[in-house]
Amino acid sequence: MSYSQQSVSLELDTDVSHQCFLHHTRDEHLIGIIEFNKPSYILKWGDLEYFRRRT
Repeated sequence: MSYSQQSVSLELDTDVSHQCFLHHTRDEHLIGIIEFNKPSYILKWGDLEYFRRRT
């Protein structure tokens, strides 16, 4: 079963590109998803763990 996502926008003054989505769960919670991309830099799992702990 797939979940629906709604695209939203966020304007930032940076060279990092991003996509933002809002996700509604089956129990009607709202989750914000932000995907970041910078072609000259590749994130590693340790970087993602750092971001997760900082938010």
